[in-house]
Amino acid sequence: MVFELVDDAPITTANFLQYVTDGFYNGTIFHRVVPGFVIQGGGFLPGNVQPAGLRPPIQNEFSPDRSNVRATVAMAKLGGNPDSATSQFFVNLADNSANLDNQNGGFTVFARVIEGMDVARRLRAGDRMVKVTVTNLRSHEYKPETLPERR
Repeated sequence: MVFELVDDAPITTANFLQYVTDGFYNGTIFHRVVPGFVIQGGGFLPGNVQPAGLRPPIQNEFSPDRSNVRATVAMAKLGGNPDSATSQFFVNLADNSANLDNQNGGFTVFARVIEGMDVARRLRAGDRMVKVTVTNLRSHEYKPETLPERR
């Protein structure tokens, strides 16, 4: 799959890029596959083992201008905590805006699939991301900002 990242969710986009450049996603699995809804990955290795290198959560940047429609990519987060996204992301296999845009502060869309939706629809739980790379960045700096640790 090929994702095109957005510029108007700078914290989320930078967070995703940091995980990619760190090699964090390499070897992780798509652990949640719901046909006609979403595929979710980026949080576990085979055997549901969490990879080393998980970064602190980031601030939610949901905007109704970036809705959870088919072929968009958004950050997953914990229920009841809008500012809990870390590494897990999902691809919307359908228009999920009626549900996901209004739930838990909205789910931040940070990319869209520009190639490979046919692959996304064929994925099964446990399928691995062999290697995730960045091939073309815009000319500005991407800096992830994490939330302070809660005590």
